Order: sequence, then structure tokens, then C-alpha cells
Amino acid sequence: MPLERYMNLDADRREAILDAAAAEFGAQGFHPASVNRIAVQSGLSKGSLYYYFSNKQDLYTTTLTDAAELLNEAFDDLSDPPPSDVWVEVRQTYQTFLGQVQRHPRLHALAPVLLAAWRDPACLPALRTSFGELDAWMRDLLARGRAAGQIRTDLPDSLLFAVVLGL
Repeated sequence: MPLERYMNLDADRREAILDAAAAEFGAQGFHPASVNRIAVQSGLSKGSLYYYFSNKQDLYTTTLTDAAELLNEAFDDLSDPPPSDVWVEVRQTYQTFLGQVQRHPRLHALAPVLLAAWRDPACLPALRTSFGELDAWMRDLLARGRAAGQIRTDLPDSLLFAVVLGL
């Protein structure tokens, strides 16, 4: 997570950092991404960026956490109660999230790496916390789908998560 002083920055500066980081990580992925380019694009020096983040991983995790918060806002737009057909619900949820991605340039920029981040052990703790609503929705969806006979019971949750998220 970012250092405490990052939270004391004005909102416009935080937004500039997150926009630059999302653009760089989304275009390059984590390893090839350049902290120098992020610093230049956000109007900071590299040293100043490290004043707010311990390392590149910290900046990456902060950027993904911000994306998760933006995506979690989409849950406010979902119908309640969910449809009885889980695949109709998956489609409706996908459309809702796609609309959220289209409304937020940062999400659009990060889209290529959001799924890959789930396979990165260094990101998992922050992502599990940040994407809590998505995780809870997915677990509930799988349970209801299995109970209704719409989802196979012989496949592990991790595979089914990947399939639904990969849609």
C-alpha cells in the first residue's frame, strides 16, 4: 500500500499518478513498465514517486486497488434480486462492468492486466481485499448455479472463477 504521505496529497496529484500508472502498467504489464515514464507522465521526478511508494510493486498494487474500487461501484447498478438463471446474471454483470470500464479511462487502460494480476502472488492479498464484492458475488453465483444445476459441481472454484472472469 502507498506510504502515508501519499494519502496527504491533493486529489488531483493522486489522480495524475494513478492515471499515469494505469496507462503504463496497462500498456506494458508489470515487469516491463517504467517507473521513469510513470513519473514523467504524472509530472513528478522518479525520486518524488518513491517518496509516496516504497517500490514499483507498491505503486502497481495501489493502482490495481484503485481499479477495484472503481469496479466495485458497478455493483450499485446491478439488479436486486439476481435473475434465477445464473448465465443471464453473468451477462448482465458483464455488461454493467463493461459500462464502468468505458466510463473510466483508468479502468480502460488497465483492462489488459487486471486478469493477469490475479495470477501474481505479490498482488493477491491486496486484490482479494479490494475486489471483495466481486469475490463475494462470484462465490454466491457459483453456489446458486450449482444448486440450480446450471453449473457443474466437479470443477474447482478457481477454474470457474477464471472462466467467468475471462468472459
